[in-house]
Amino acid sequence: MRRLPGRVAVLFVTLCATSTAAVAEDCELFSKVLQASNSGFSEIQGAYESDLDEYTATLFLPGATRCYINGAVDADYACEWRYAANEKATVEAAMLDLVASVRLCLPENTIRSVNEIVVDHEGWSNRIRFTLKDRRTILVGYQFHENKRKPERSSYALRMRMQGKY
Repeated sequence: MRRLPGRVAVLFVTLCATSTAAVAEDCELFSKVLQASNSGFSEIQGAYESDLDEYTATLFLPGATRCYINGAVDADYACEWRYAANEKATVEAAMLDLVASVRLCLPENTIRSVNEIVVDHEGWSNRIRFTLKDRRTILVGYQFHENKRKPERSSYALRMRMQGKY
């Protein structure tokens, strides 16, 4: 497990330096989401967004642009962070920070494996999958969204998706 000495990037891609206390608070927030996965995220499920067919989450991870719960029966909790089209290097670094933060915040005895999933699709990163001992998964990766009509609106979306416990 790689730990960043001295100045530590805040959990989930807040790129400014922070204190150990702030990292502990962020890991506590992550733990609340992980705990909510035991009940399909029902206690952090907010308003239903019919146009997206998802629920807004009431618990956002630090710096996330949006967090939502997808699915009623086999629920997944996801957060995403948006980056401009010209920020590929930034989103790549943020993904590495996000993976390190997930690893840091997950209790060591809960991880079964961590694997890279090779993705052969233009504009998509390889995915990092954490498989927990109870078979839940956490998936981290990014995708480029091209807007051909308005190229200035093209962007990268970094996502972390956590599977609920069924």
